[in-house]
Amino acid sequence: MTFTLLEVESSDDEPLVREYKYPAMQDNPLQLIMFPHSHSETRENEIRWIANNIRDTLASERSNFCKVCTEDGIIVGFAGWTIHNTESTSRTRSVGNLKYMNTDPNTLDMQAWLGISKMLRTYCHGF
Repeated sequence: MTFTLLEVESSDDEPLVREYKYPAMQDNPLQLIMFPHSHSETRENEIRWIANNIRDTLASERSNFCKVCTEDGIIVGFAGWTIHNTESTSRTRSVGNLKYMNTDPNTLDMQAWLGISKMLRTYCHGF
């Protein structure tokens, strides 16, 4: 089987989160720290929040996300890296002609997320 590495586009944000990132990460220690009160009723808000953040990061052009596709275009995975500084909890963003509000889910532990993000930026800064 042949695989192709392609750049992630902003239209990929929600499908990538819904089909790959969220299911793969929902029991990951990082996800459990960020969303300690997550449950099935909060899943949609968490998926939208993560997808909006990916869309915002892609629009900022301070990231590099790639998806791996099979010969027939089926996505089998993705990865990315970014330098991202988040300073507020509720942000209005513009992507193309679309404006949207990204409100943090009630299940997000903002202090834990900001602390982990800071540690990752510090750690990754040396690379």
